[in-house]
Amino acid sequence: MKIKEEQIRPAALFDTYLALAEEDAKWLSSDCVWVTVDCWACEMPIEKQFRKLHFDFGECPSCKSIIANPRPTNKDISRFYSEGKSPKFWASDFYRVTAESRRELLWRPKAEQVAGIIASLPTKPDWICDIGAGYGIFIEELRKILPSIPVIAVEPTPSLVVELKAKKISVIDKFLGDVEKSDLPKGRGFFTSFELLEHLQNPLVFLQEVRRLCEVESGFLATTLSSWGLDIQLLREKSKAIFPPHHLQILSPKAMKGLGSRAGFRSVSVTTPGKLDVDISARNIEHVKDGFWKVFLSEASEVDKQKMQEVVASAGFSSHMWCLFKT
Repeated sequence: MKIKEEQIRPAALFDTYLALAEEDAKWLSSDCVWVTVDCWACEMPIEKQFRKLHFDFGECPSCKSIIANPRPTNKDISRFYSEGKSPKFWASDFYRVTAESRRELLWRPKAEQVAGIIASLPTKPDWICDIGAGYGIFIEELRKILPSIPVIAVEPTPSLVVELKAKKISVIDKFLGDVEKSDLPKGRGFFTSFELLEHLQNPLVFLQEVRRLCEVESGFLATTLSSWGLDIQLLREKSKAIFPPHHLQILSPKAMKGLGSRAGFRSVSVTTPGKLDVDISARNIEHVKDGFWKVFLSEASEVDKQKMQEVVASAGFSSHMWCLFKT
């Protein structure tokens, strides 16, 4: 299915969201405790590359992840999500307006892909758990495809817990680090999280917490942004995917494999089935400096742009990344 960015991120709404995020970045950066980090996958210092919205961003010299360094503490990031203007706008205005187009274009295909992954597992899970379930659209769609497998949510946000319960979705209303195995159903589970890793203060700790809850022969599917992705590499600091305080790191496929190993997973497989890299790059062509890509994006036909998108995705260089962790 061909997707255009405007269908899931209407420009006027998204620009308002980004403007609010810029206000939040100024507010948070003026009143937070800063901590320095190394690359969690490679354990190497981060080399500063650019500054954006009061945050310094650098790149790991080994895996080429893009990381905000220094960064606020976990306490300050939690304060941002509870008090910031942009998270409230996303949850109220942006997401409600785009919910049904996202259901059709994003969540239903994701549910179909996850169902395919479940079907390919040598041992089928007894239940599925979506971490950071939000409004529960993914769970609604997955239940239609796999009605025999219970799907539960981990979601700490009180307003979203109310939304999930209204949809008769079973919710563990805790932060992941507070979830115990006794909170989960009996048997072997399969975990998912979507577009969450880029927001976290420490993605390694998150993966370690997921691994703690996984039984033998369990799995965890995470989607996130990839720093190797075409549009992110072409646009760099001009990319709308790199914006604090929301996105604090854009990890790479190499980083995801390193993080999985450090967190205790047996294996990690990475694919990049993204559909928007070329479209996003073309919509922001004024920020593209590379000569070839500037010509291609301005002169190529829509058919050839679609062919290029397929090459980018299949070669592992889309900025939308799927990571399957196995125990």
